[in-house]
Amino acid sequence: MAARRLGALAVLALAACGGGAEGPPDDPNIPLDTLCQELAAADCARLSTCDALYPPMDAAGCNARQAIVVCAPMQVAFQAAQAAQTLDYFELAARDCRDAVGKLSCDIGPDHDPLDLPECRAMVAGTGTDGDPCHLGLACADGFVCDVGAACPGRCLPLIGNNQPCTAADHCAAELYCDLMAMRCLPRAPLGAACALSLSGSSCADGAFCDRINPGNPTCTAARGRNQGCTQDAECAGGASCVRNRCSAGLDGDACLSSVDCAPGLACGNNGCRAPQGPDEACAPGGTPCLPGLTCTTTTAGDRCVAQLAPGVPCRPDGPECFLGACHDGVCRRGQADGGACGVAEECLPGRTCEGGRCTVIPADCRP
Repeated sequence: MAARRLGALAVLALAACGGGAEGPPDDPNIPLDTLCQELAAADCARLSTCDALYPPMDAAGCNARQAIVVCAPMQVAFQAAQAAQTLDYFELAARDCRDAVGKLSCDIGPDHDPLDLPECRAMVAGTGTDGDPCHLGLACADGFVCDVGAACPGRCLPLIGNNQPCTAADHCAAELYCDLMAMRCLPRAPLGAACALSLSGSSCADGAFCDRINPGNPTCTAARGRNQGCTQDAECAGGASCVRNRCSAGLDGDACLSSVDCAPGLACGNNGCRAPQGPDEACAPGGTPCLPGLTCTTTTAGDRCVAQLAPGVPCRPDGPECFLGACHDGVCRRGQADGGACGVAEECLPGRTCEGGRCTVIPADCRP
């Protein structure tokens, strides 16, 4: 979604949290195989300073969750791209990524995408060209785009230049669109100008969309703001997305289908982006969400956010959820690690699938 991607995070002042996880100047570079441990440690040190850790999201639980749930899919995508020789990883730049994660605002909770930070995007450079496999857009070189489509990994496809032939499956370069009649990539029209039917991409420049309310005179009209009606992303201003027929920027109260449609610090509940609730605060199943590590459970005081259960703790199907696992035979069991035996995905750690009887990470951008 345009609302969340890569545009969801802002690097805010260190003073917002009163501190950070920046290392000393002589810190060693960060190899890719230790990247997730480094990012998790910086993130959890930040959350601790922000007084945002609580059992089971204590220091150990936070480090495990951030490395496994938040970071691992990105790391696996990087490793897959490296194996395909379509990505360069820079160990020195990874230090800047770690430090930026440690300086995030206290308003941003445990759920965020490191690749929304420019410092983290700068630690890799794509080298993939025409036809090379890609698990994420960053694996493709300049002038190419990762087309995942229905298959994963996708393929790096070349961007088509001005006045070059195109089809609906092609990707025109920036400021171009694939014209339906000419079947060529042509420049997008400015605000107020006549616009044409497009096979792919918007036929209007940024900040406008092709309004066909008058079929005989389609015109590039100013894009719509938050919560205004829409039928497609191109109608929404400022990179917002069309979600549930409303322009959504992922801010508080904006429409959402899942939490990936919401800005960092918010979660999707009852079809709207909302601030998650903390321990013992009121919640609603399927409505007002809880912070990570908590689950909305019916108590004598009503629906409240309570701590998820740690591995080894007795549980029941209708009780609180298990942290990084599930309830089996009345006891919380941690999900199987990557490569562990499984019958269904629920037996694995979050962000995994059961493939060939083994728990496997779903790489970033290959997730449904």
